[in-house]
Amino acid sequence: MSVQEVLNHPSLKEFIVIIASIVTAITTLLAVIITNNHNKKIVLINTEAQLSKEYKDRKLQKIEELYLILAKWKKDALKTTLIYSAYHNGKLQRNDIAELLPTAKGGLGYDPLKISILVDIFLPELKETSEILARCHEKLFISHEATKENDKTFIPKILVNQEKFDKQCKKLLEEIVVAAKNL
Repeated sequence: MSVQEVLNHPSLKEFIVIIASIVTAITTLLAVIITNNHNKKIVLINTEAQLSKEYKDRKLQKIEELYLILAKWKKDALKTTLIYSAYHNGKLQRNDIAELLPTAKGGLGYDPLKISILVDIFLPELKETSEILARCHEKLFISHEATKENDKTFIPKILVNQEKFDKQCKKLLEEIVVAAKNL
């Protein structure tokens, strides 16, 4: 048999068609697998980017919420200190205190537990500063009961404690701003 006869043989033509079909099928499958793999990578990258953005947005929202709570707490603490200082200095009567306190209209302007939770979850790096602030606030407790100290030492002590609270609160607020900028 000559080469021409072999090439023109019907079974060889069928064999070549089958081989061509198999190569085409394999190439198509490989193209689909490569395309799917590429699309999968793009979807994963986009999903990660979207989740990261959503987390940053949520964290920023909670940082803003914490900032506003702390600013309100600082303002209310100062007002409370001034009211009690005026009372212990003889400028206010005991019955005036209740209606002047920031808590008189709707309770606390801050929630210590919420502050703690927000810091623990979203800003754990500020936990120490937050705890120091809470301890400073504890020293601000002032009663309307008569003091055992004379007013000459009591009022300055209250104001010194208020100043420590204000400084620590300002420090925490500044750290919150830095954390928000670093998002």
